[in-house]
Amino acid sequence: MMAKKFIFALLPFLILFAGCGKKSGDAKNEIFIICDTSYNLPAAQLAAEFKERTGIDSMITIATGADILALVKIGKAGDIVITDDPSLEHISNAGALAANTEVGFTASADTPQDTQQQPKRIHVIALNYSENSMAIIQFIEFARERGSEIFTKYGY
Repeated sequence: MMAKKFIFALLPFLILFAGCGKKSGDAKNEIFIICDTSYNLPAAQLAAEFKERTGIDSMITIATGADILALVKIGKAGDIVITDDPSLEHISNAGALAANTEVGFTASADTPQDTQQQPKRIHVIALNYSENSMAIIQFIEFARERGSEIFTKYGY
């Protein structure tokens, strides 16, 4: 019964990813992660543990928030994006958001002048133009399971 619920929960993601055709990682052996410069260390650990569990490699590209948005808007690369709140909204507005899970929070202020700023949520985001739907679903599920613990270890 639980397996049926899990399959039905994943069905919208499978439909969303089906037939999408842009460059991404090899559907059998690799996913392509675009990671905000601030989160490269926890992202690397998340990818390494994902490989240990699934055998699926991850290629990580480090980029600024503006560069991430540019890559997503043109739909040329990436299966997963690891970034924070402002970028999540832009990715959603660009129509590229397929799935998302929170894995941590940033400090409350980016600079001493921003002391009133609220913490930003850190997200692992699946992109809807990926050709690698099963690996992406596995990565999002793995991030839901291990992401918060890994990001907390790095101070998020």
